[in-house]
Amino acid sequence: MLAMNKPPFVLVFLFLSAGLAFGCKCAPPPLKLNSRLAFAEWSLRGAQVIFEGTVQRVELKGWPLKPSPGATITFHPVFLVTFANVRLYRGAERREFIVTTGLGGGDCGYHFTPGKSYLVAAGTEDSGELETGICSGTEPLEDAATELRMLREEPPMPEDVADSANEASKRQTAEPLEYTQVCGKVSFPRGVNPKPVTVRIMPYDDPGPLPGDETETEDGAFCFSAVDPGKYLIAAFESDPATAHSRFAGYYPGVLRRFQAAPVVVKPGQIAVRADFTVARQPLYSVRGYLRGVPQSLAGSVQVILMTDHPDQVDALEPVTPGPHGVFELSGVPAGHYKAFAVSQNGENDTMTFLSSVVEMEIHENVDDLKLEYFPGK
Repeated sequence: MLAMNKPPFVLVFLFLSAGLAFGCKCAPPPLKLNSRLAFAEWSLRGAQVIFEGTVQRVELKGWPLKPSPGATITFHPVFLVTFANVRLYRGAERREFIVTTGLGGGDCGYHFTPGKSYLVAAGTEDSGELETGICSGTEPLEDAATELRMLREEPPMPEDVADSANEASKRQTAEPLEYTQVCGKVSFPRGVNPKPVTVRIMPYDDPGPLPGDETETEDGAFCFSAVDPGKYLIAAFESDPATAHSRFAGYYPGVLRRFQAAPVVVKPGQIAVRADFTVARQPLYSVRGYLRGVPQSLAGSVQVILMTDHPDQVDALEPVTPGPHGVFELSGVPAGHYKAFAVSQNGENDTMTFLSSVVEMEIHENVDDLKLEYFPGK
């Protein structure tokens, strides 16, 4: 299971802050459960809808972000998971089986992998949408043999009814005996002394700007533990560049741009996966400009954002608050295509208001004259 860290990026923070604020705790099973079948009956008892199906698509609700001058959007940090090849066991038939779930890391969200099949136990929201989580009884189809026999009204197998008084609690708390580790070494070009780097591992088919896990290393050696089967991006960048004009960065297997990166594949049953790669020098630029027309009453609450088409925490930039006369500067900007715009955010209700025109630009050198026009919120 890949841990998620809070990212330093305002857009991602709005997506994740609600989900990561509190830990998820599931109700423990009754002590009287003494078989797998009894546990299956208990775990699915409250589900309004139960079906098996294959994950066709996983989307982050509200992403990609579409900044519209003057508009206010509300962030509800959930995934939308679309299923195909559905066999329904409980609940009304639907045209589409789309389930919402949290992002994980504390909001009880369930992690679904595209192409994998699951037994899904879901509830219904007031809107009629289906929702599920790690406490609902949802599990991979390969682990749901007892539940499937029960739902299909097939005779139980001996292992379903065998006396196992502690089986339920073990299934809730036991950790696998073996995890997959993804380890490697980040190297620098010939003639460059090794420098401290931050290494990040992220889902390769990430549907949005979600963070993965990270580690800092002085000598380039890294190791990530408890990695689930799947495809991952691994990236590294200089932790504390000596100059604001460049840094060393790159993606596995040794490329500078995300679209060139190859996935690191973790297969079921693997104990260790090796991922060595070399970083390269990456030029960095500055973007200076001003936001014109902001009312004095909003001074200090407005932020300017420079957003890439595919933020992944490696090239994500901290937003900046304009100074006197709306002047701002963003530094440490890698080359690429960006959208620039101003926002204000309200953390109490997870809303963001777009307060300026949106300027698109290709950055391959320093920019000194970026102009944003204030646009009052609707």
